[in-house]
Order: sequence, then structure tokens, then C-alpha cells
Amino acid sequence: MVRDRVRLNDVFDNLAPEHQNTIDEMVSQKGEDRQRITVGETLKLVPVPDMESNQKLAVLALMGVNNGKYVPKLDHEKRCQVLALYRTGITREALADMFNINTRTVGHIYSSDSPHYRNVKEEEKLLGRERFIEKYMTDELLARAMSYRQKMELQTEKNNRYAMGKAGVHVVRPAQCTNEHRIIISWRDDLDPPGWYYQDRDGGIPDAWLQSGPESMKTSRDCFLAMIRDLTD
Repeated sequence: MVRDRVRLNDVFDNLAPEHQNTIDEMVSQKGEDRQRITVGETLKLVPVPDMESNQKLAVLALMGVNNGKYVPKLDHEKRCQVLALYRTGITREALADMFNINTRTVGHIYSSDSPHYRNVKEEEKLLGRERFIEKYMTDELLARAMSYRQKMELQTEKNNRYAMGKAGVHVVRPAQCTNEHRIIISWRDDLDPPGWYYQDRDGGIPDAWLQSGPESMKTSRDCFLAMIRDLTD
């Protein structure tokens, strides 16, 4: 559970972009540094009676992070490991399963168009791709990747292509979203492992096929429920 003493920068990427902009403005106006200020200190920057509407919404979102709703699953080193493995050809789907995150997060880590996880991509640029991979591609990480490959050979047999109850196009707006999203749920033989995936046509990576771990790929309904849980604007 994230507590007040955790640095704002460690949970910042888990906020929606509009809340990130508002929090950044609040921090800079008070002469603070996002790298050093804690979540608890950020929540106290502006007295509640003096807050504008957008600041109240941003603070409420940050309180959700503080209560563990959006606890980041990966620290900086593990995010760099994800990027290093992706650069060597490991698929987004495999990385999501290996690190117990969804494929959307993996996409944000490696995509140069995504505003999230800039510090990871900046480190790769600073070191150069070859040195970056060498730094984070440890023997332990390679062993983890090989173990995953063996597990997936067994997992593929459990996914049911005929469980098609939720296959097709859906328009949804989960409680955590402010906008409607057009979602496509489909069985994909061309992804690793074959299973049920969803595509968020109104998301930040509209062409990407996403999943949320082995359980979400078993049936179209499992995929649908995982999508509802993980979807963000």
C-alpha cells in the first residue's frame, strides 16, 4: 500500500494525463520538486477551500493512488528490464504476463509516443540501446524469461477459443472512466500465447491487442471482465 511518505514521482505515471498536468502546476507554483516531494506533502500544498475544481479532482485521484488503488507494480529497475527484454524481441503479451502487468502498461514503457515512463526511455537514450540492454539483461532475468516460455507451452492448452459469449464490439464506460470506449474482443492465434485479447479503439494505443495475464485469455468473458477492471482514459 502506498503511504504518504512515498515520493510523488514514484506514483505520478499512474495518474491520468489531465491530473498529472494539474498536480505539476500545483507543485511548481509552490516551488517544490516532484522528484523530492512526497504524496502526503503534495496533498497539503493547497488548502481545500482554496482549490479550484480541477485541483480537487486531481487531489482526489492522487488520494486514490495513496490508498493503493493505483499502486505501481514495477519499480524503475523492473520497468527497464521490461524495455530491455522488449528490445530483444520478447512480445508485449509475454512481458505483461512475466511481470504481472497488463499489455497497455508494456506499450507505454516502450512507446516513444507515450508520455508515461519517460525516465526509462531517457535512460535508454542516454546509455544507448546496446549498453542499456547489457545493464539490465541479467542472468536472473534471462532465467525468468526461459521459465515463462515453459509455462506458456502449458498455458496455451487451457485457453478456450470456443468461449465466444463476449466476442465482438462493445461500447463501455467503466466507473473509473470519464469517456465511452469502443472495445473489440477477439481470439488471436497470431499472438503469444493464442487466446482472448481486447483492443481499445479509443485508448492511447488503439491498434494494440491487450490482455491482463493468463486468466484474462481463457474465455471471451474473462477478457471482457479484465478489460472493464483495467480500462483507463
